[in-house]
Amino acid sequence: MPVRRMVGAWVSAAVLGTTLSLASATPANAAQGTFTYVLRNGTVHTLSDPKSGVCHNLLLDEAVAEENATDRYAVLYTERDCVAGGTLVAPGHEKELPFRSVLFSSAP
Repeated sequence: MPVRRMVGAWVSAAVLGTTLSLASATPANAAQGTFTYVLRNGTVHTLSDPKSGVCHNLLLDEAVAEENATDRYAVLYTERDCVAGGTLVAPGHEKELPFRSVLFSSAP
């Protein structure tokens, strides 16, 4: 095989390998699992595979209990738009804390 073809093949393989490595190293943008919460009026709501790094505002009322069955940390906030009073709920845990917004994160 001529040298020029060998170099071209190596470059193609290197580019393909780099592309595959970057694609597999890209973190998912959603938590896997469900986050369930209970509003003050007793209504139960669930977020399925919620996006990470995005603030999720409760639309109706303040929640009073929650279960984090996702693979990410849930940070609960007492105010809308994920400001004021962040409390961490680890994956697989539940709490009875009032909150109005939640943010999911891969690190505490």
